[in-house]
Amino acid sequence: MGNASAVGELVELKNGRKILIGELTRSDRQRYLKALNSLSRRTLYLRFLSPIAQLSDAQAERFLDVGRDGREALIAVSFDSDEIIGVARFATNPSRSDQVEIGLVVADAWQFQGVGSCLLDRLIELADHCGHRVVAATSLAENAVVSSMLRARGFTALTSLGVTEWTLHLSAGRINS
Repeated sequence: MGNASAVGELVELKNGRKILIGELTRSDRQRYLKALNSLSRRTLYLRFLSPIAQLSDAQAERFLDVGRDGREALIAVSFDSDEIIGVARFATNPSRSDQVEIGLVVADAWQFQGVGSCLLDRLIELADHCGHRVVAATSLAENAVVSSMLRARGFTALTSLGVTEWTLHLSAGRINS
């Protein structure tokens, strides 16, 4: 099994399926690219806020550059197949060192099973642990699933021209359930 399997947290979803959540590393490159290339155009559109067929090599390299300079990423891995089924990441806002911008995507076959919620909760905890005080996200206003997940965690929203800007203020010692 891959890196997440070696050091990951075992999580049982509500439907009984098991996943492992761990840190994304460069050694996950091939599985990461396979996962991204398997996403539907609709999922890519919702994640990247514009129609794209697939990520460029430069984008993939940038997303794999984690573990330093305020960039972190978590992956969800199928316990049964060792395939990456979800990725959640954050990067520090260059103009505000206390704020991170987050992104999240779940493989089409694993959507609506709780994978995104598990990743989001752990990503917020990681941001808090790293000392960030504000978590921000951007989504298309039509993305009802993301809207529901973020609202449930206390994010506030400002929508303009079909795009929603989300903000969550963390407090020291925040404990997420």
